[in-house]
Amino acid sequence: MTHHSSIDTTLSRLIGRSYPLVTLLAVILFTLSSDLAPAQQISNATKITGLLHGRKLAVGEKGVYAIQVDNGTLDETPKSIEAPGLTILYQGQNSSIKVINGVSSSQTIYYYRLSGDQEGSFTIPVVSLNVRGKTYSTQAATLVIFKRKAGDLTLDASKPYFLRLTTPKTSLYVNQIVPLDLTAFVRGQSSIYEIGAPNLKNEGLVIKPFQRNVAQGNLVIDGYEYSTAKIQGSVYPIQPGEQILKSAELRCRFIDRNARSGGGLRSLFTQTVTRTLQSNALSFDVKPLPKEGKPSTFSGAVGNFDMEIHASPLKLQSGDPISIDITITGVGNFDALAAPTFLSEGSSQWRTYEARKIIDPNEKSDGVLSGKCTFTQIVIPSGDITELPPFEISFFDPETEQYVTRRSQAIPLEIAADTRAASAVSSVAGGHATSQAAVASPLANFDDILFIRQGKPHRRNLQANLTQRPSFWLTQLVPLLLLLWILAIALRRFIKIKGYGTNNTDTSLDFQQLRQALAQSTSTRADYYKNISACLDRWQQQTQSKPKPSSEAITAGFQALYSRCQWILYGAPESDRQAAPTDRETSEAKQILDTLSQHLSAS
Repeated sequence: MTHHSSIDTTLSRLIGRSYPLVTLLAVILFTLSSDLAPAQQISNATKITGLLHGRKLAVGEKGVYAIQVDNGTLDETPKSIEAPGLTILYQGQNSSIKVINGVSSSQTIYYYRLSGDQEGSFTIPVVSLNVRGKTYSTQAATLVIFKRKAGDLTLDASKPYFLRLTTPKTSLYVNQIVPLDLTAFVRGQSSIYEIGAPNLKNEGLVIKPFQRNVAQGNLVIDGYEYSTAKIQGSVYPIQPGEQILKSAELRCRFIDRNARSGGGLRSLFTQTVTRTLQSNALSFDVKPLPKEGKPSTFSGAVGNFDMEIHASPLKLQSGDPISIDITITGVGNFDALAAPTFLSEGSSQWRTYEARKIIDPNEKSDGVLSGKCTFTQIVIPSGDITELPPFEISFFDPETEQYVTRRSQAIPLEIAADTRAASAVSSVAGGHATSQAAVASPLANFDDILFIRQGKPHRRNLQANLTQRPSFWLTQLVPLLLLLWILAIALRRFIKIKGYGTNNTDTSLDFQQLRQALAQSTSTRADYYKNISACLDRWQQQTQSKPKPSSEAITAGFQALYSRCQWILYGAPESDRQAAPTDRETSEAKQILDTLSQHLSAS
């Protein structure tokens, strides 16, 4: 009994002494338990927030506006948001779920692409949206639209990669062409692997196709080193007023220098990613062409051009055609250049045909570099004509801001009367009719009428049958051997074309072998482009049975190279056809054929 009483006394004293500590622990546990339920309730509450990524945006460029929905999804997603002065269009959404201390929460973000075409401060209004039948509202936001200064790259230097559109001149006249450079910037040396075809569209501007030659380099911007990849094109406006070339899109594959391993550490291996880059916009101040001093032969060409004419033959008979080659050289917009005007005084003395325009893709002008264009035309004289009338072109020179007219000299002709006429020909000379002497009528001659024998015919027997003569078979043997030799050659060619007796069909005329044989026949441009034309024809035959269709870039490259072949083979002067192909020509042709080969292998 004494032992038990001492234990009870000890416990009583311990509890008495620890009562304040137990009381404090109970209060803390009660407080935490009372806060857990509201915390769980708050984490599951629905909330909508409008997110504006950046408060400033350049004219024509594209920004991002997002609507974040916590613990819920929209009953109906608006495809656009009405905001005066802004364009806000739905692009897509992304959802995620988080679990913290056993409490789950969800988040869905709806992305919108926004842009503005005018300077100023604009408001994105409050947007009311429904989640599970209950209405929630976002907050209003303010966005400033400004005009970016040309060549200012420091605004983008904080980005790991970006795309830039540049041009040397933004104040233009209608139809004035200027160069257009599209450059991709990726942070780090030699970071860019390849770029795709750009996507640019604008109603008031005509954008010429970009060259596929990519110029790569390095550039330091605001202390950061970037790899660059530039492609060049050209653009010209067709409407006066302010014309905005909106941001371009370009797919680019480059090294991801921020790639990390599964443990969160930076990866030791090189990894590449493909991203769609968006460029800045360009604003053009387009002036209309002046009405004062506009020549009657002006058709819209803007630039500075020279004209050279060659005509043949210069000695001919009345009614014979004259072939005229007109070469236009200079700097300007060759697309807006119409055929020179034929200044013939009397339309009854000339029969003219529509001129054919030929532009070599390698000799186009971008507004800075000189280009060349050729017109071919047929005219037929009739009557008493001593010279070929001059031709005239008119254009507007944007440097002097004046109209200019170029006129060729008249070319002397020697036209003789048509001696091929079978009957008398009347010619008009000096307004008086003169007639040539009539051709005498032929006299009747009856020597072709033979006497018809009426008696019994006399038949003579041959001394021997022809088939029994050795000389007959000898004379038949020579043409027979010749015929067999011709048939053997034809059969050998047929077997070679069809590939009979070999393992692979059409091996001798395969596109890949024709492409590899190009280096063996580069003596003249005519031979070189004849072989390229055969390669293109064979590639087109092989791809007709392939399930994979050709992309727009491959089709454009094929058409460009095919047009160049046609021009060299059928439209170029003889001196150009006999000249050796340049390194630039062979390099571009090889690049296009390699691309066609890759497409053929992939399909």
